[in-house]
Amino acid sequence: MPPGQASRSGYAAPCLGRGANDDPGKSPLITLAMATVVAAPRAAVWSALTDPEQIARWRPGVEAALPGAEPCAAVGRRLRFRCRLHGVPVTLEESALALAPGERIRSEVRFGLFRCEETFSLAAADPDGGHTRVSLRISAPSETPLLGASLDRFAVRRFATELAGTCLRALRDWCELGRPPAASLPASDETRAVLASLRDPS
Repeated sequence: MPPGQASRSGYAAPCLGRGANDDPGKSPLITLAMATVVAAPRAAVWSALTDPEQIARWRPGVEAALPGAEPCAAVGRRLRFRCRLHGVPVTLEESALALAPGERIRSEVRFGLFRCEETFSLAAADPDGGHTRVSLRISAPSETPLLGASLDRFAVRRFATELAGTCLRALRDWCELGRPPAASLPASDETRAVLASLRDPS
């Protein structure tokens, strides 16, 4: 299937590559993009992406938003969530870098030593506005340091692909079904390596 062409499942095939604006003095970026169609109006999907209480309901592994979250999305807003991924306690941090209300939000996301940029883009998928096309673009350094090791570009790409696919499915299920998804991140070698570096001190 050509990259970016919609599949029969409603997802687009991942578009993979290195960032065009990579700084030669820094680690190159791995960039991928996926998309799905959600059977919900764009306003409802935007609310699910930006409301901390809703994020805590649909984002895989998140148990609760930590105190101090600003309810309204704005550049510079920093959200923190208590998570449990495959039994590992993790703090997820999400900082808004840029947004166009109802259309696009770009955030820096951190799981301990792993960091990436996520960009969610929304567009009407039908004339009556009852369906929304949601695109998710993730950019991450091509090598991620972990405790005592590192993830190379192939492992980073696999982990980012798992992250994007799981988040899109969870967001779609929340917006369409109104209930928290059961999905968590797949227990791949890359996920286990990242989680081993993320365990919060007790």
